[in-house]
Amino acid sequence: MDQTDKYLTFKLGDETYAVSILAVREIIGIVPVTAVPNMPGFVKGIINLRGRVVPVIDLRLRLSMPEKEYTEQTCIVILEHETRLTGLIIDAVAEVVNLEQEKIQECSDLGTHLDSEFIKGIARHNEQVIINLNTAAVLGKDMPAVAA
Repeated sequence: MDQTDKYLTFKLGDETYAVSILAVREIIGIVPVTAVPNMPGFVKGIINLRGRVVPVIDLRLRLSMPEKEYTEQTCIVILEHETRLTGLIIDAVAEVVNLEQEKIQECSDLGTHLDSEFIKGIARHNEQVIINLNTAAVLGKDMPAVAA
């Protein structure tokens, strides 16, 4: 029996990325972010989410992509990783899709120069390529602590 999991897909530029729907707590529109001094450039600051302080990162900057002006489609995906909430600013939400685990190729299986710690794998879905984001790496050990 094939194992199929649900993923939230979203856009960064022309590329489609995915994260496990189990990590997604909510999606909110772009809101003002309070800057925090001495943070890496990809950390835009913090927001108050119903009484919780949540750090917000610009995923484009985290992935070394060029910065882009926010539009009406820009939003913040709130992810939970190791009981900590973090917001990811993305260009636009696409859809929730079912991906069969056996159809997601790990980067090491691709035999190319593609070797990013932030990419868990690549999948094809309805003739499009979806980059499965490694949320543990994106939100991992080198993320600065901004609040308790």
